[in-house]
Amino acid sequence: MSRGHRSGRATSRQQAESIKEAIYLTFTMLAVAIALISHGEVEPVDALWTLGVTALAMAVAVLAADVLAHLVVHDVLMDRAEFSHATRASIGALVTFVGPAIILGLGVIEVLPPEASLWGVVLALSVTLVATAGLAVRGTRLRWWQRVVAVATIASLAMGVVMLELLAHG
Repeated sequence: MSRGHRSGRATSRQQAESIKEAIYLTFTMLAVAIALISHGEVEPVDALWTLGVTALAMAVAVLAADVLAHLVVHDVLMDRAEFSHATRASIGALVTFVGPAIILGLGVIEVLPPEASLWGVVLALSVTLVATAGLAVRGTRLRWWQRVVAVATIASLAMGVVMLELLAHG
């Protein structure tokens, strides 16, 4: 066990896994949100349910994939500490659903029009991706301009996902 692990702090590898899972979940919700927009006249409560189920299903799928990948690589099941971390990382990624849930909640109570709440979700998820990238590179040894490039790359990928989804669902 690493010193960081015993002290209750996540190791660098564990932090990277948590970030990866948050990114996966955010990109998935972004694609689903755009698909919902393309279907037109989706009620915010239906979008909230769809994104919530998507987020939960994705978190469970990532946990299952982590368990299986560990088994393939190490020929043994995860121990309690490894499984606990994998579970925390998967469940922790659900925090990326909070912003969209609040925005869609505003649509449910009719503070925002339905389409505006869905576009608000797209914006919130795009900002989440950029913020996650910013937090990820913050403590690295990259030069300032390399950090900017890394964050800009994630922002570009988020915009690319939005454009591809809009193209697919035109």
